[in-house]
Amino acid sequence: MEDLTVDPETLLQDFEFESEAEINQVEATAEIVSTRSLTPVPLASAAGCSTAIANGLSQQLIYQMNLLSPNIMVSFDDLNVQLDQAAFPFLQPDAKESLRKAIADRGQPMKISSGYRTIAQQLFLYNRRNGGGGCGLTDVAKPGKSNHQSGIALDVHDHQAWCPYLERYGWKWLGARMPSDPWHFDYVGGRVVDIRTTAVKAFQQLWNKNNPGDKISEDGQWGDQTQSRLNKSPVRGFAIAPWDANPRTLKLSRPSMQGSDVQKLQRALIEHGEDITSDGDFGPGTEAALKRVQEKLGLTPDGVAGSQTLAQVLGQQGATETNKPVTSDVLEITPPLASKPEVPAQAEAISTTLKEGQVGLEVAEMQTLLASKGCYAGECDGDFGPKTKAAVEAFQRQAGLTADGVAGPQTLSALGYAYKASPRTVDTGLFAVDLVAQIFQGTPRANIETYLPPVLRALEKVGLGDRDMVLMALGTIRAETGSFVPISEYQSKWNTEDGGRPFGKYDFRLEDLGNNAVGDGDKYKGRGFVQLTGKHNYGKFSAELGLGDRLLNEPDLANDPQIAADLLALFLKSKESPTRVALARKDYAKARRFVNGGHHGLDAFTQAFTTGLALLKGNVATTCPTLQLTTPNMQGEWVRKVQAALKADGIAVTVDAVFGPGTKRAVEEFQQKYGLVADGVVGPKTLEKLGI
Repeated sequence: MEDLTVDPETLLQDFEFESEAEINQVEATAEIVSTRSLTPVPLASAAGCSTAIANGLSQQLIYQMNLLSPNIMVSFDDLNVQLDQAAFPFLQPDAKESLRKAIADRGQPMKISSGYRTIAQQLFLYNRRNGGGGCGLTDVAKPGKSNHQSGIALDVHDHQAWCPYLERYGWKWLGARMPSDPWHFDYVGGRVVDIRTTAVKAFQQLWNKNNPGDKISEDGQWGDQTQSRLNKSPVRGFAIAPWDANPRTLKLSRPSMQGSDVQKLQRALIEHGEDITSDGDFGPGTEAALKRVQEKLGLTPDGVAGSQTLAQVLGQQGATETNKPVTSDVLEITPPLASKPEVPAQAEAISTTLKEGQVGLEVAEMQTLLASKGCYAGECDGDFGPKTKAAVEAFQRQAGLTADGVAGPQTLSALGYAYKASPRTVDTGLFAVDLVAQIFQGTPRANIETYLPPVLRALEKVGLGDRDMVLMALGTIRAETGSFVPISEYQSKWNTEDGGRPFGKYDFRLEDLGNNAVGDGDKYKGRGFVQLTGKHNYGKFSAELGLGDRLLNEPDLANDPQIAADLLALFLKSKESPTRVALARKDYAKARRFVNGGHHGLDAFTQAFTTGLALLKGNVATTCPTLQLTTPNMQGEWVRKVQAALKADGIAVTVDAVFGPGTKRAVEEFQQKYGLVADGVVGPKTLEKLGI
């Protein structure tokens, strides 16, 4: 059976009778049992009598349905409605529009006891038929046979008063046909789709994604195989959620949004100083905390976490408010001179306003631009303080703008503010084996020679090739593995019970690790430079690395030199923005916490990072080597500084941190312009003339 437009009257004839009076009474009064535990609760074992217990799983199912068939179901939570505690506010689009008209026509809020039921909610009730679970239910339709799974059904309080308004806009009262269900209405006045195949297929796909060793047919057909797996599914949702690859906008809603993405946001809010619980439920407390952080970051404090808010709060990049994966911006903390980025085509396209007190990637990018204009000589640390404000005022006066120290769209446009900074290449001459060996005292040199090159390649690939982030990576390796070799986690009291299975404490850690079976703890134990742990992370990063399911099926690959390096780079990239600010403030404990979640290895990390800083201080901050065309080409931040200074002087050159033939020609042109020896070699006299 395929989803297709159907005659609603014909569709209604395919549904079974169920005792809605009993169901609504139970749903309205039943206690909603908490499922917040490390051990996942399968649907078949879920306690209580309210379908609200499966809200987390149901939200994933509806989201996956809309990925399969866009806008097949829409929320009507935004209408003037009052919902009973278990009512799930979703309808097909035409049904919602007609409901909106009916409510507007009467001019009163509508109280609703029941709306859409997902297959998980319907199976939960079906498991309690004939008095099962002590819920007092007799007749419950099979999953797929309840008209509350149609997306066109509502049970409405005060049905007699609402009847003329609903019927006026295409709703049919079924109380005459079903006297035991007098509050039931179905929409029959417009386009109606049979959504049941999509609903079943959505579950089948989610199950297979999370259980690659126990896949079932994705045919959209309800049967014993699908019912059995749904009964085994966690009521708070799968570890690998449909919004992992297609992020959703997070906000206060009814029922509250639940999931790992909510928990990730809550943890980020805590890092921003908010005192909330990271329980994975987006409630009023989370909304209030989000508004405060949005205001602190200069965003509209609306309590809605779309991609722009997620980019700032999580330290990730999200260019638009659409369902796209959120990745990280690139930011240089060490203050190089930078080339002028491309100016957006229209000034009004910039909606950002930056002002004193804000911290983040956008501030650091602005600081870099102010430095390139000669208005700022401080550190590009992403912290908008008094020096940055003075620099903004200086530039505004230079550009003929109101000198108020607030960088609004007009100021940022004049600066050439870009939405994305340039990626940074690793200066391999600085991060040589000899230097790194001094950071890793006592480590076999052969280990550094083997594993340093793939680490530097991985960092450069994701745009983390600058001093601070390379040292962050090296400090992390020092703290996590010590000897510069990717390793597997050892057994300890933290992961294994006395006399128990190896890593048995990790088994069935669904909500935080994604482990859902005996042996998952051992199979998906920590590996690599950054100790990748848990089935969810193995699957997530395997996909991000373009490896399909290989890390899930061959977890030891996480110790492969290049894969371990790529995993480290991706992980640091996901924490880039807050990490950079913490490093700029020399808050090494906080930077370490972004990786480890605590203070384990803090001393080793701090010693490695500060040792690296001391070793690099002369090279990076004050002394520039002689730069010239070589094979292979010289590259790094000093090359970038020279290119930026050349461009600021009006010389045509690409600012890419690579000293190639084009840079040599640009240097010769500059030298001729100022009466220097035009040899294309950047020595002390050329540097002095460049102002470096």
